[in-house]
Amino acid sequence: MKMHDRLVKKGRAWAFRYYPLVVSELAASGAETADIVAFGHEWTAVIECKTSRADFFSDQKKHFRRYPENGMGDQRYFLVPHGLVKPRDLPEGWGLLELKGERVYRTVESKRFEKKAGAEISVLVSIIRRLNPELKGVSIKFYQIETKGRSTVISAQEGRKP
Repeated sequence: MKMHDRLVKKGRAWAFRYYPLVVSELAASGAETADIVAFGHEWTAVIECKTSRADFFSDQKKHFRRYPENGMGDQRYFLVPHGLVKPRDLPEGWGLLELKGERVYRTVESKRFEKKAGAEISVLVSIIRRLNPELKGVSIKFYQIETKGRSTVISAQEGRKP
C-alpha cells in the first residue's frame, strides 16, 4: 500500500474516534478536496496527508491555505509520517498528527478557525446525494459521479470494523 493511502486509512480511523461522520478524498462543487473531512455535532476537521516535505510546503501555496477563511474545518491538521514535519513548520493554527508505527498521535493541537460554512455544506449535500437514502419526508436529487473509487463515506457500522 502506498504511504499516502496508508496515511488516509489511518487518518480516517483516527478521526472516526472523535467524529461521527468521516469522508475521505471526496470532491464537491465549490469546496476544496481534502484528504479527510470529519463532521462532528458542533465542529468539523480537515486532515491533509503529506508524504514528503516538498508536498507539505507546496500545499501552503493552495488558495485555501492563503485565504484560510475560505477553507473547510473548524480544526485543521496535517498527518505525516513521524518526524517528517516539525511543529515550527506548520502554518499558523494548524495541528500536527503523526503516524508512528500503526498508530496516529496528535503532536500539536489545532486552533479553531473562523470559516464560511458554504464549502462544508457543499460536501454534506454531495454525501447525501451519493447515499440516496429512501427516507420518509426527505427529497434528494440523486446523481452518480465516476470517482475512480477514491471517495469514501464511513458509516457507523463500517467504522467499527477493523
